[in-house]
Amino acid sequence: MKLSNSYIFVLSVIILTFFSTIVFSQTPEKMSYQAVIRDGSNNLVVNSSISMQISILQSGANGNSVYVETQNENTNENGLLSIEIGNGNFVSGNFETIDWSNGPYFIKTETDPTGGTNYTISGTSQLLSVPFALYAKSSGSSTPGPQGETGPQGPAGVDGTGTTQTLSQSGNDITLSDGGGSVTINDNDTQLDEAGVIALGFTTGAHTADTNTQLDEAAVDAFVDNNGYLSTEADGSTTNEIQDLQLSGNNLTITNNGTATTIDLTPYLDNIDTQLTEAEVDVFANNNGYLTTEVDGSTTNEIQDLSQVLAQNNDGAGNQIKNVADPSNVQDVATKGYVDLLESTILTLQSSIIDLEVTLNSYIKTWYEDIDGDGFGDTSSSIKEIANQNGYVLQDGDCDINVSEAYPGAPEIVDGIDNNCDGNIDEAICGDGIVQPGEDCDGTPGCTMLCDYEDIDGDGYNSSIDCDDNSSFIYPGAPEYVDGIDNDCDGQIDEATCGDNIVQPGEYCDGTPGCTLSCTLDLDGDGYDNTIDCDNNNPDVYPGAPELVDGIDNNCNGQTDEAICGDGIVQPGEDCDGDGYDSIQDCNDNDPTISPGALELVDGKDNDCDGSIDEATCGDGIVQPSEQCDDGNNINGDGCENCLITIIH
Repeated sequence: MKLSNSYIFVLSVIILTFFSTIVFSQTPEKMSYQAVIRDGSNNLVVNSSISMQISILQSGANGNSVYVETQNENTNENGLLSIEIGNGNFVSGNFETIDWSNGPYFIKTETDPTGGTNYTISGTSQLLSVPFALYAKSSGSSTPGPQGETGPQGPAGVDGTGTTQTLSQSGNDITLSDGGGSVTINDNDTQLDEAGVIALGFTTGAHTADTNTQLDEAAVDAFVDNNGYLSTEADGSTTNEIQDLQLSGNNLTITNNGTATTIDLTPYLDNIDTQLTEAEVDVFANNNGYLTTEVDGSTTNEIQDLSQVLAQNNDGAGNQIKNVADPSNVQDVATKGYVDLLESTILTLQSSIIDLEVTLNSYIKTWYEDIDGDGFGDTSSSIKEIANQNGYVLQDGDCDINVSEAYPGAPEIVDGIDNNCDGNIDEAICGDGIVQPGEDCDGTPGCTMLCDYEDIDGDGYNSSIDCDDNSSFIYPGAPEYVDGIDNDCDGQIDEATCGDNIVQPGEYCDGTPGCTLSCTLDLDGDGYDNTIDCDNNNPDVYPGAPELVDGIDNNCNGQTDEAICGDGIVQPGEDCDGDGYDSIQDCNDNDPTISPGALELVDGKDNDCDGSIDEATCGDGIVQPSEQCDDGNNINGDGCENCLITIIH
């Protein structure tokens, strides 16, 4: 049998019973099948829906299926599954036409413990006994076979002719006459509760216990007559015995009894309240202006709620509504105390927000995006941050954010661009060292103040300074390319020229993000490039940075964690007030009047660092509150001894 990981299918009971009947000669086409279901922990699977597919195989365990059906039943509280094969959901074959004599036959069961159609448990076993009823149905002709041999004669029986026996009962003893014996009936019967009755296979139900005495009509009548009860109404009336209490004045009487005593309630009255008749009440009401009738005929139209009162007049006339609860719903009235509390809370929050904004604004700076890396950012693209942001600078005003040669104050060259951001393109500025259209020279040797030297190739440089006045790509200050030519007329070929966006040998960068105007790199964005920054990967390390106690040379002075007075950081060996005691020894290293052993002054300070303030020290020349005098010495006989005034004779 194939077992799954989740369930074990145990065939602990297999009952194959083929039903037949004596009265009817037909055979029911089904047989009983039972199995116990356990899970992977060997626990019974109780009261659960189980699905099975049953196949009848012919000739072998892997033989052809002559009949297949499916069943879906529930296990009972003991994990037992009971089905009737031949009474399930038909799949294939015909159970009624199986020739049980043409065996052997095998039964194959496939099970889904979850009640579905995923049959994960399978088992096959042979039907070792041919079901006799089904086999008898197809065993052949109904013609009786030949007569068998006669068996041997049995012993003679007792002659019972002429013998009559009688049953008799005496108490609990029942006796059969003529040697039949006797039995005794006792009261020691087994008492069964409902569970015991069910266990025996009987069906329980509602039963009427016959424990009361059952009387018929005649017996009831006889019982009533014997005990003096009335069976009929003596005076013919069923209501004349009903009586009522009546009060007339102070007299209390009972009806239907003329001989009953009348009770006078006067002694029980306190006679404190004025007793008025109806007429007296009417006179009193009229004399005092009270209404005795409803004037307008309505007893409810004078009742008003607050909304009706306010509809008539919502003027409070300066009066106050007192004892109103704090609001709990949207439309509730708010008390002054509640509003005052909310106002106070709001003012406190506003003050805290303002303080926070002031604090944050003191640290926040505006940074501008520097796309072309020329040191000037885009005015329209900015962020507010405390620390430096990569690709952003503090200076804005770049008139061309994509060209690194265009920024405020840049040299104006002949390139069709407003390099210096003054609103003019390639304008001639005599004396700026750049030959523009209309100038023959500018700032070069031999050039006059009129800039009148000729520029043959139109590159802005005349022949007096242009090392090749026939090529517009060659002139002083031209970008130096790696082309084997002295492009910038400096006497060198293919040397590095910072700012031409060409990284040459000897340059760290040129026109790339983080690149400085000297073609050096400021990798950590602290404003110092790799030529002077002693750690270009740490923004807390640069020349002049605060020296922290962190084992690093923060200020790039070659020393680590050295003391620097005034930086707000206490370092070992630091004596900021110059009193000869460093910050470790001195209890206040910012006040030269305070140090261990200093003179204790009357100044509200612990001058001598002994933990006491303005304490008296006799002989220090300072008169303290507990001293009468202090002459600065301990000489006796001078009028001040032990800081007490003495008389000199």
